Amino acid sequence: MQKKEQFRMQLQKVICNISRWLLWIRSQEIAKADGNFPSIIAEFEKLLAYPEMMERKNEILDNFSLVLDAYQQRDYVLAGDYMQMGILSFLQNGVENWMSQWEEKKDESGYQLEYTSSAALTLAKEVGQKRIYLHSNNNPWEEAEIWAKTNGQDGIERYHVAGLALGYHVISLASNPLVQVIVYEEDKEVIQYAKQCPEFMEYFDLYHNIRILHDSDYVQFAEAVANLDEEIEKIALYHPSLQTIKNRNLRDKMKDLFLQYNNTLYWNNNFSINFRYNTKQIKKGIDELEKKIKGKRVYLIAGGPSLDKNIALLKRREKDSIVITVGTSLKKCIREEIEPDYVIITDPKPGVLSQIQGTEQCGIPMILLSTSYAHVCRDYLGDKYLLCQKGYREAEEYAKEKSWKLVKTGGSVVTTALDLCICCRAKEVVFLGLDLAFTDGKTHHSGAYSEELQTATTQVLDVYGNLVGTSGNLAMYHKWIENRIAEAIEKGCQIKFYDATEGGALVQGTEVISLQELLCGKEVIYEPGN
Repeated sequence: MQKKEQFRMQLQKVICNISRWLLWIRSQEIAKADGNFPSIIAEFEKLLAYPEMMERKNEILDNFSLVLDAYQQRDYVLAGDYMQMGILSFLQNGVENWMSQWEEKKDESGYQLEYTSSAALTLAKEVGQKRIYLHSNNNPWEEAEIWAKTNGQDGIERYHVAGLALGYHVISLASNPLVQVIVYEEDKEVIQYAKQCPEFMEYFDLYHNIRILHDSDYVQFAEAVANLDEEIEKIALYHPSLQTIKNRNLRDKMKDLFLQYNNTLYWNNNFSINFRYNTKQIKKGIDELEKKIKGKRVYLIAGGPSLDKNIALLKRREKDSIVITVGTSLKKCIREEIEPDYVIITDPKPGVLSQIQGTEQCGIPMILLSTSYAHVCRDYLGDKYLLCQKGYREAEEYAKEKSWKLVKTGGSVVTTALDLCICCRAKEVVFLGLDLAFTDGKTHHSGAYSEELQTATTQVLDVYGNLVGTSGNLAMYHKWIENRIAEAIEKGCQIKFYDATEGGALVQGTEVISLQELLCGKEVIYEPGN
């Protein structure tokens, strides 16, 4: 390795160590700061031995003395300020002068290695008319430390990470040698760049708990997600890598998964608060619901735009049938003078409260997911039933204590409601308003909180054999529903599934029929192949 490259590597290592130390100081993780301070001094001494540092060596040492004095007096705020404004600023300012000695690399793949203001390498790629950076152009190590802190979790033994880039985030996540990190990268070029990156390889050779897989179309990652042992395993998605995926459909799906996962991270604290409140307030569970749903026809009302076509016909439903509506359609049912047997709500966020405002005393029994927003349970009067979901540890343990079945949520309220019907052994499930697409360009039925026109990101076959626009998240729910129905049938489930939406995406495994015909002698309006 050339001397100028050795100097650059030592410089970025010192800047990285100082930046990490400052994060610990600022977050008052003093034990970590104390434990790593000797290595900062050792690496700093190595840096000062390079000729490039000789001119201002005395000035730097004077600043470092100020840091040491404040640190020895346990004035962490002042020590951090001296380190940041005196030492780190000088090093970062000097990088701009030294960078002229370093050659950046670019090839025909569209990727380019660049030097950052912290002397570390970053990777950029031209995607269409945009230039996408896969790591910070300032300090990739600091960025990686923040990412790892956000995505890490106590007690997790194995992480499945989608996206490698140059691996800074992977190294940070794998800093605990007891933790295994499996990285899935769909672009071979990126893996080659990472292996040529001294920053990554130096650490990779030290950490034997990192495994890198070339994963075309993220097939292996999808399998890992499907078979995740949530007690000891966790997934993490690196968003910059997702933006460079060549296949647009795959890119959109992975971005949707990222948003879904990120949303879960954001609301994770709410989950625990909601769960504790709901389990204290609600004593009835899925066993009580099964007694009332088993062997019955269930009309499952979603919130799609096609609900406007036929909801009024539910007034003619069979007396012994069951009507379950999602919260989005509760007020519409009441306006149409249709009284559901149950309303189901699963959303953990405060915004869901608007779905029940003005209906708190309507008397319709409510089904709540264990982590649904606590103020819904607080404000809504009448009978309430609790569902415990598979994949949420606290809910699984609570359900085990109660000897309750667990439901699969599928990521939405209607997917949860479907699984409830299957678990409770309904005789038939009839979907209404299950568009799973932008019928007439709209997202929801009239009167819902959101019915504005939408731009589709993909298309699916509708119930009439035509293509209709939809979004990535709706496409995921669509696939989940089809898979859940197929799984139930494969296991010998005798439930008959009807789609009386009269619009929207075709759902394999259902018999498509109008509600009028279902109530007055059925006549199938469309079947695949007809």
